[in-house]
Amino acid sequence: MEKRWIWAKDPYTDGPELLLEGTIASETWLGDEVTPQEFRADLKKQGQGKDITVKINSPGGDPFAACAIYEAFKEYRGKVTVKVVGLAASAASVVAMGGDEILMAPGASMMIHKSWAYACGNEDELVEIIGELKAIDAGMIRIYALRTGRDEAAIRAMIADGDYWMDAQEAVKMGFADRIIDHNAELKAAAQYAASVAHHGLLKAARNVKASGEMDEMEERRRILAENGR
Repeated sequence: MEKRWIWAKDPYTDGPELLLEGTIASETWLGDEVTPQEFRADLKKQGQGKDITVKINSPGGDPFAACAIYEAFKEYRGKVTVKVVGLAASAASVVAMGGDEILMAPGASMMIHKSWAYACGNEDELVEIIGELKAIDAGMIRIYALRTGRDEAAIRAMIADGDYWMDAQEAVKMGFADRIIDHNAELKAAAQYAASVAHHGLLKAARNVKASGEMDEMEERRRILAENGR
């Protein structure tokens, strides 16, 4: 079964980085009890409880998959930093809400809306589908409200007339994100991290050389004492 997530290393911290790109496809998740469990297991294995970075660029997809990923992030022991690097729309915006900290790239966008579906059937079947869509909406609205601190009525008003698009600045203003990514600050932090790693590496090497030298000196002393019958 094809995975829809990729693990890499954060170039700034060298820590675990999770890439979520493309559609959160229903054919992979819907009706499949294994895949959400596989995602959780992979998150635990790859993340190892460390702080992780999650980069999102997705138009959305299956809301049930999105909720499963959201819950996996909330249950994860380490800090989850979400970076919306392109688009977090529809169900992908629900995934983004799972971050302990949510950052927006300067040119990134986020979109929320009511759930929708292709439907056919008689009157009773269509009424049942409407009920399902309302339940899905209620769950997503609850997640948005918990993250933003806005009441559910305010969130409903936002999506009452269709898709609600936010650029990075508005996403922060509305509480859907914490701040806009400052690339200059991140590059500076990365340079400081690299310098710190190099410094510790030099110190370790120096300690190893010193320890080796001390051992060589002790061996030389033992040799001299042995030659002199002591």
